[in-house]
Amino acid sequence: MNLEKLEYCNDKICIIGSSVPMLSMVLDNLESRKQFPLIYLLNNLGLNLETHLFHKSFEILIIDKLEKEHFSLPFLLGVNKVANKQSIVQSLQLEKEKFVYLTHQTTSISSTTVLKDGVIVNCLTSIAANSTIHELVTINRNVSIGHNTEIGAYSTINPGVNIAGFVTIGERCTIGMGANIIDGIKIGENSIIGAGSLVTKDIPSGVVAYGNPCKIIRKNEI
Repeated sequence: MNLEKLEYCNDKICIIGSSVPMLSMVLDNLESRKQFPLIYLLNNLGLNLETHLFHKSFEILIIDKLEKEHFSLPFLLGVNKVANKQSIVQSLQLEKEKFVYLTHQTTSISSTTVLKDGVIVNCLTSIAANSTIHELVTINRNVSIGHNTEIGAYSTINPGVNIAGFVTIGERCTIGMGANIIDGIKIGENSIIGAGSLVTKDIPSGVVAYGNPCKIIRKNEI
């Protein structure tokens, strides 16, 4: 990890998107690090945002489009749904390198783990040695990720997931709350693993799978 990536928070930052759950995670993570930047929030969908949900410790300026001045700022992605992540980044023609990663102060992340640009890791998560978390992955609270695991870009790992060692998860995957994935499993890109599933066999790309043991239910049409 490059801890210099965290220094951006002391001044200004631009959050792209306006998912309330994701904003809650970002603001909690910033507060845990005692960093309170001025936040420009891009409300790209023109939503009627419930501003009372925002953290009182932060000054948040809601904008409806990116101006020239904003492109000089570091970015965080304020959306959680996998289907929206890549489309927003591409529609705004943003380079992944513009995004910085953000981890909660309570996370335990091995010094040999690599966090790529735009990764957000929520509280009480553990990531073991020699793992790689690719660009714009979201990892929610109380997740355990074993050694030598790789998670592909734009994926979302929901709360309480347990991922053992030597697991490979492809790009644009969603792993549901409380799922358990045993050692050495490979999950193809653009697949969804349902909440509470026990994954004991490899899962191909482009499917929805769930259950104990986890079974393929249908194609993922999204």
